[in-house]
Amino acid sequence: MDMLTQQFLALRRSLNKLLADVSGLQERIGTLNETLKQQTETLQEANASERVLQAELQVTHPIEVLTEPKDKKQIPEWLWFGVDSLTMLFVVAYTIITLFVFCETRKAANAAKNSADTQAKTMRLDERSWMNIVVGKGTMIDNNPLVVPIAVVNTGKTPALDVSGKMVVNLLNNNDDPDLTYRVGHPGYSVDVKALAPNNPQQLQYAALPKYVTDYKFRKPIIVNPTLRKEISDGSLYIVVHARITYNDIFGKAHWLTYCSRSQNVTPGVKTHNAGSDICGDYNNIDRNF
Repeated sequence: MDMLTQQFLALRRSLNKLLADVSGLQERIGTLNETLKQQTETLQEANASERVLQAELQVTHPIEVLTEPKDKKQIPEWLWFGVDSLTMLFVVAYTIITLFVFCETRKAANAAKNSADTQAKTMRLDERSWMNIVVGKGTMIDNNPLVVPIAVVNTGKTPALDVSGKMVVNLLNNNDDPDLTYRVGHPGYSVDVKALAPNNPQQLQYAALPKYVTDYKFRKPIIVNPTLRKEISDGSLYIVVHARITYNDIFGKAHWLTYCSRSQNVTPGVKTHNAGSDICGDYNNIDRNF
């Protein structure tokens, strides 16, 4: 016999026993009702002369009312108010402290950032490229162009990239100012170097050109002759070199340089020219893109 059949038979036996118990209970209830009926009839007969007794069987259900003990103490209203006030003061104080800590943390972070930026800026200034122009003495040989040696120098610690610009070499009268522009009709030389290593000068030899020409294609350099050498020596003429150079450093910063200087003369004791002194000196400048 399998387990399911055994369980079914056990369940059936339990049901039969339960039915038998219910049947016995019904019999007892019937007997109790009969006894109660007889007692009721006896009471009715005994009290018939005085009153009519109407018997009602009522089943009362006790109701338990839960009430608070009278001696239980109530919390005063002012105490609740005090607790709420203290809680609010705590929240306000906590908020203020949190804001203070946040502000101080932000100040510290900004200070750290500024310090890091300053260090990075100092490093770039120390390592970046710095361009300069050095003008030498003009070479004066009769019947040859008046040539001025010029060096474009990177005096920094890292290469200068994409070096380009314009350079002008002019022979001017003592009372004539240089034209510090690079427009059409004012002849000059182009500078174009992809990368200029530190302390490796770009040596240039530029001949002096007229201040203005009507046709740029037919520009002719100044030719040296005895009269020209004499006028340069006595200060009636002077040689001026001016330029504007742009370049990039290895940190991606763009820079520029403007330069103006008078070429040294081969003959000592030459007086300084009167014109162009302030204009040329004021033109010397560099960018502030540090």
